[in-house]
Amino acid sequence: MRAVLLDPVQALDGRVYTDASLFGSASAWPLTIINSVHLYHMVGGFALTGADYFHHGLFIPTLGLPGQLLRWGPLANWQAFFISGLPGGVDYLMLALVKLGRLPPMTEKRVNANLNTWLRAPGILVATVLLYQALLLGNHVVPLWAVGLQLVLPAYNALYFNKQAVANYAVHYMLELLGQRDLIERRVEQRTSYTTGLEVMAWKDCASGRPRREAYPVEGLRGNTAAWKEALGVPQRGS
Repeated sequence: MRAVLLDPVQALDGRVYTDASLFGSASAWPLTIINSVHLYHMVGGFALTGADYFHHGLFIPTLGLPGQLLRWGPLANWQAFFISGLPGGVDYLMLALVKLGRLPPMTEKRVNANLNTWLRAPGILVATVLLYQALLLGNHVVPLWAVGLQLVLPAYNALYFNKQAVANYAVHYMLELLGQRDLIERRVEQRTSYTTGLEVMAWKDCASGRPRREAYPVEGLRGNTAAWKEALGVPQRGS
């Protein structure tokens, strides 16, 4: 992190930064640990979802392994810090606390949305800009195919999962505000994302109030359109 902040122009140059020791500026250990955790998740006997297969199958062969094996300089660990490091560690800790009943689910969703918006996505996009700069200036020793993957996939990862985190929190926040926390189970259709294979909410059903299976009144609302307009006027807590 310090090397990138002090020398962003040459942060990708493996000829300038050669210290690959455990705590060196070009250490491969952070990526090694990240790849090991992902591989363990695949082979450790866990029940994997379509989202897990998509995540591991796309990002580990294209980002994780080249990041570990090629000479990316300190910029690799900058990106690792944001894409799988601090934000991911904080969120997995919160998810564990939610499962243990020590943290409200809405708190996890709110913090995760803010982490993605203000920390994870900006950090990854900074790495993308510095990578493009290094490509233009010739300050790198990695092959162009690897640079191309790193220019596209991390930015996609950052923006897509930021959108998912914010949308997830926004809908749950609104439903809680309306006193309709069970609305997702009762009324909102789930669909498979065309881009990731993830199970996501069909937001149009939630906003329009169309039922998933049968029509029935929602108690306490004077009409979905009016209720949502009123709820939208309430300041969002913690954003």
